Amino acid sequence: MNQEDIKNLVGWLQAIYKQTEMTRGTTNEIRQHVNLLPEIRESTKSGSQDSNDAERKIEETRNHLENRIKHVEDSVNDIRSIVKDIQSKVDRIK
Repeated sequence: MNQEDIKNLVGWLQAIYKQTEMTRGTTNEIRQHVNLLPEIRESTKSGSQDSNDAERKIEETRNHLENRIKHVEDSVNDIRSIVKDIQSKVDRIK
């Protein structure tokens, strides 16, 4: 490997690290919202006057979680793509 190859490899590894950090942050955010589900469940038990509020919270949480899951899936796909690119370049360097 020459210096340019090593520089490229380090750059790719840094990109992978950045993507995994973003994914970890997104996962933590999803976990926080999942932890809200018991509160939402309690809201639904508190009576019919609160049911509209509970339904709204459930829908908002569901939508938010779906969006975050899509983001995580996109990040994982980006990481896969970067890893495949690195793998092909390393194979070419060999």
